[in-house]
Amino acid sequence: SKAGYAFSYSLIDPVGPCGDDRFEPNDSDATAATVDAGVLTWLRLCPDDPVDTFAVDLQPFDHLRTTTHHLPMAGYTDVEIVDPSGQVIDSTMDYFDGVNLETVVTTGGIHHVRVLPYDVQETLGYDLAIWVD
Repeated sequence: SKAGYAFSYSLIDPVGPCGDDRFEPNDSDATAATVDAGVLTWLRLCPDDPVDTFAVDLQPFDHLRTTTHHLPMAGYTDVEIVDPSGQVIDSTMDYFDGVNLETVVTTGGIHHVRVLPYDVQETLGYDLAIWVD
């Protein structure tokens, strides 16, 4: 059977004007925030933010599940998965209030999860779940 994950609470954008979240600067693979599997809350993308990047250490054939969630109509969170050689190995586009992306990686090492903002108006608060099986 296939397991799924869903956020089951109301998301509220962080209070105040658009500004850095606790993982900044993480605007490139070189400055990626190293994280463990789990749920990261109170993240934020601003209109001038190029990308939020997170580094995850994976083993060959790990099953990586990436989920974003945000309020609808505030912008979008497209996602890319990048392998240790720098190649994008999977991606998906956000069409409403977040994405779900499942990827089996073939190589071990540091992989990057890139959250790419699209059409962010003033601020886009989002949550990110990274699960590894």
